[in-house]
Amino acid sequence: MRGRRRRRAAGRTLLDFAADAGALARHLGHERFAVVGVSAGGPYALACAHALPERVAATAVVSGMAPGSWRSAGLPRAARIGLRAVRLRPRACERAGDALLGAVRRHPRLVSLVLRSGAAPADRRVLAEPGAGERAAARFLAAAGGGIGGMIDDHRICAQPWGFEPARVRVPVHVWHGLQDRLVPADEAMLLAAALPHARLALDPDEGHFFYGRRLGEILGDLAAAAAPVRVRPRA
Repeated sequence: MRGRRRRRAAGRTLLDFAADAGALARHLGHERFAVVGVSAGGPYALACAHALPERVAATAVVSGMAPGSWRSAGLPRAARIGLRAVRLRPRACERAGDALLGAVRRHPRLVSLVLRSGAAPADRRVLAEPGAGERAAARFLAAAGGGIGGMIDDHRICAQPWGFEPARVRVPVHVWHGLQDRLVPADEAMLLAAALPHARLALDPDEGHFFYGRRLGEILGDLAAAAAPVRVRPRA
């Protein structure tokens, strides 16, 4: 509910999230499942793969980052400055972000305008599609329903040591990335795929950062096939 703040748990880690995801899946009756993480969700998906190797059949990381990507020289200068401020002055950034939320709620088109500013041509085309701006605004406002602080916490968690090395992830991981991505440069995907022992890397020269929705069937279909139970035919 708008205006009602839930207390955030201090000191949470990626592996805490993996434990929660495993508990939720078991509660829903899913002993074996697949996980997809988009953008900053990539490290969370990998944490599930690392912590639950017997239950996670496969993982997809879409437009995701490698460890330490906040210091990437490939990021636009404005993004590096903003992320450095979030890392060093998180509470000040939270207050400033919360103060801007009212304006965004009154004028949701601001979300699309900000995302399109400096975006790659591929991403500008995606955001110019009918209804795309409204969907982007709705997703952002839903994520910020309890304030900006939770989003800041998520990004700071990804900037810290993850608590595991990608080299120790035993689950197959499909890494999807657009070569036009300016928010998370494609070098990050290549570094991550090189570090993962069971990775498949799919680089698309015509995509930017926001292609997940348009490739949803392909990405999830790949995961569903990996998670399907192996059926052994009885001998005649």
